[in-house]
Amino acid sequence: MWPVGLDDRDYMSHEGGGSSTTDLLRRLPAAGQLIILNLLVFLAWHLFHRSGVMFDHFMVDAEGLRSGRVWTLVTYAFSHREPWHLFWNMLFLYWFGGDLEAVYGKRNLWAIYLVGAVGGAAAQVAFNLQQGAAARPMLGASASVMAIVVAATLMFPTRRLMIWGVIPTPMWVLAAIYLLVDVFGLAREIAGAFSRVGHAGHLGGAVAGALFKVLDLRPFRRGQARPRAAAAGGPLTWLATAWRRRRLRVLPPLPREERAPARPAEEPVVVDPNDPRRIDPAVEARVDELLRKINADGLQSLTSEEKAFLERASTQYRK
Repeated sequence: MWPVGLDDRDYMSHEGGGSSTTDLLRRLPAAGQLIILNLLVFLAWHLFHRSGVMFDHFMVDAEGLRSGRVWTLVTYAFSHREPWHLFWNMLFLYWFGGDLEAVYGKRNLWAIYLVGAVGGAAAQVAFNLQQGAAARPMLGASASVMAIVVAATLMFPTRRLMIWGVIPTPMWVLAAIYLLVDVFGLAREIAGAFSRVGHAGHLGGAVAGALFKVLDLRPFRRGQARPRAAAAGGPLTWLATAWRRRRLRVLPPLPREERAPARPAEEPVVVDPNDPRRIDPAVEARVDELLRKINADGLQSLTSEEKAFLERASTQYRK
């Protein structure tokens, strides 16, 4: 189970708001921000469809990367030319992104979207080069959405989604179908069939999402300082220390002068019930119950009273 830190939840922040459009957009959930940005680029394609700017800067291929347009590793993931392509990607982003954002927070959902984009682009460009189609371009949010789908499914495999509002479907079933379509599609391409779908890119995004979740690659951790070694060593050091970051924290031993004197083996250890540092067992049990509820049904399943209880508990026992 992933650590669900109360301080990392968006509902725990109390930022003041303004009335400008920028403030309104900033307060939107990350999934909403991503959907709006995808819609704007879709409109740009249709307003400037005769301009080479969109082709040069919102599609990714090996030739463009060789020319130095490395930003297309990201910009292509906001780019759609066909309405149905946009619709399905945004629908899956909406279905899966909300649950993931409730645990990760807004900035980390943006991060996994971008990581999925780069992973998908790398996989598709490599596949195109292997197939001798270096100039074949790729566009669309599918790789990023696949990263979000896989990470959310690994986190909440049994969570049920209502397809079209009437068909309850566990997340793992929907994600498995989504993945199998691309596995079979890629197999057909390897066998020589032509496809307009970037199956390799989709699967590259899926692998990126799985690594993001399993290795806990969140770059934004509210209330936690970034380790100095990772900051100094750059992205490779950050990735190398990811496995260590996902493990349980072990507190360092107290300095010698602060250590309690050794007790005889037969002397019982007595906990002072009035010690303010002591966590009330009833409160601890209630917190565990609510965290299990979040893990099973999502943050939206909590009542306002339950959210208030978690906030009070976090404040009371925060170091």
